[in-house]
Amino acid sequence: MRILGSCNGLLCVASSYSDCTSSAFHVGIYNPITREAKVLPDLPSYSKLEEGGFGYDPSTKVCKVVCPFLDTAYNCKQRIKVITLGENSWRNLDFPIRTIGTCVFLNGGFHWLVRQNVSVGMVHITTLDIFTEKVEIITINLAYDICYFTNLINFEESLALPSVLRRVNIDMCFRQCRTWDTCLRKVIKVVGFEKYFWGLKRFEFSGTELGGRSSRGSGKGRSHQFPIKYGFSLIKGKANHPMEDYHVAKFVQMKEHELGLFAIYDGHLGDSVPAYLQKHLFSNIIKEGEFWTDTKRSIQKSYERTDQDILSHNPDLGRGGSTAVTAILIDGQKLWVANVGDSRAVLSKGGHAIQLSIDHEPNTERGSIENKGGFVSNMPGDVPRVNGQLAVSRAFGDKSLKLHLRSDPDVCDADVNSETDLLILASDGLWKVMTNQDAVDIARKIKDPERAAKQLTVEAVNRDSKDDISCIVVRFRG
Repeated sequence: MRILGSCNGLLCVASSYSDCTSSAFHVGIYNPITREAKVLPDLPSYSKLEEGGFGYDPSTKVCKVVCPFLDTAYNCKQRIKVITLGENSWRNLDFPIRTIGTCVFLNGGFHWLVRQNVSVGMVHITTLDIFTEKVEIITINLAYDICYFTNLINFEESLALPSVLRRVNIDMCFRQCRTWDTCLRKVIKVVGFEKYFWGLKRFEFSGTELGGRSSRGSGKGRSHQFPIKYGFSLIKGKANHPMEDYHVAKFVQMKEHELGLFAIYDGHLGDSVPAYLQKHLFSNIIKEGEFWTDTKRSIQKSYERTDQDILSHNPDLGRGGSTAVTAILIDGQKLWVANVGDSRAVLSKGGHAIQLSIDHEPNTERGSIENKGGFVSNMPGDVPRVNGQLAVSRAFGDKSLKLHLRSDPDVCDADVNSETDLLILASDGLWKVMTNQDAVDIARKIKDPERAAKQLTVEAVNRDSKDDISCIVVRFRG
């Protein structure tokens, strides 16, 4: 028996060999808590089963099992069997790429190493998108003096490839350590491999979104090149619906550059749209051809293209909607902020609060809404709303209101210098009860950015905020 993957506490298991009585591989889903099992259709035995995967996409509610196999009936050509939970049969996908090692499911994609050139200064990673079932190949150059393993792993929500200078040292670590995490830290001491982040080569590429899992909790991280730290905190509001705020907070390596990616996505009428944005928006921005030469234009194009994808890919996906505020920090020096809706970004310079985003409210964009045939309601005791429904004038999704809504962002840039203290991103659950300066004053008093983000969300609750509250604090110094 082998484990093909795990997802939301479930295990996908398969027989290691075909059953001689049935000439098939047996596959099933197992819940180790309830000990319940669901048997999937058997796989035919004329194939040699490779390392498969099991994944779930929260933005589309799709759960799939994929199994690469060597088709012995056709000169051992590699193909993929895929089944969506709820279907009664496996489907064949052409997959003319020979994979090696384990499959890692991460952020909506199944990832494998390609069986070539791993040891000669480059590595190829192939990704199968769980929703579109399209295949992408990424080539990444590696250092020549490093010994790389042939299994990808998920390390802190990043694809990673274990690597050491001398194989004997990591073998020794495995014998001495009980856990993978302890082993990685021991590798640093044994081989002095700090620059590869605890003995791992991380892969951050355009096909993979790098975000927090949301939708609640807290966490923190830091730049690997600059004295910049971040923390985040999310608290569910008092409404009966599930948490609808999602976030991204991550530093990634792109070519010779380090990018800080930070975002708040405040959903409404469900969490499908913010979950989709968490996975796709930054990826779309970064893989725009003009990203490094015309960053502003790339952000604008990617916002609108992502909105079109939301509206066209899945009828159910576009029914809800989401605001967005994103911040991209390039090499710790240049900050690009964009937003649609009322999630906000505030920069602190010398303790002075500077709002970088623009609140898109129906009253301020009444002319644009009315020119498109819509109207802005102003009912007593309520905020202005587009067509009496939505309290923001720009948003992703919202298919029923799209004729009267915009999804193009406002974009601005800022230089990070010695006076730059903090960047705060938060949903309107915080800004409804707190001024920009209030937030800066509270966050500046706390050195740990995670504690600062927690304090801001707690303070918002104490001030009687009833909405979901999400907050990211980026500290540039100290």
